[in-house]
Amino acid sequence: MNNNFRSRLKIGNISIDCTQSFTKSQKEHWKDYFGISVEDITDIEAIAIVKTHWLNVRSGAGTNYTKISNLKYKDKVKIIETKLNFDSDYRPQLWGRIAEEDKKTNRKQEWICLEYCEITGDVI
Repeated sequence: MNNNFRSRLKIGNISIDCTQSFTKSQKEHWKDYFGISVEDITDIEAIAIVKTHWLNVRSGAGTNYTKISNLKYKDKVKIIETKLNFDSDYRPQLWGRIAEEDKKTNRKQEWICLEYCEITGDVI
């Protein structure tokens, strides 16, 4: 399990866990301007099940990173790290890093957009 610093973003009764760390002033900014509270947490591990015909696997957490592979409908991968990024329209997207044992290439990291997956476990 990845033991890096984690944060939990909360909007009403919805929680999103991510691996980004936030300073006290950043936490206050998210709360004041977006109504999102940020808490410190640890230990993320979940299973992502692809719910679209194909899903791009990228070298980093965002569409600006290189496509390096893809997953098919109902493929399952273990997610060990998450990052919240924003797409080109500034909408938030949650990205998950695929565990070493489920990687499709020999790249250092592989990431998928979790918006196109069903999640079980401790990510959301």
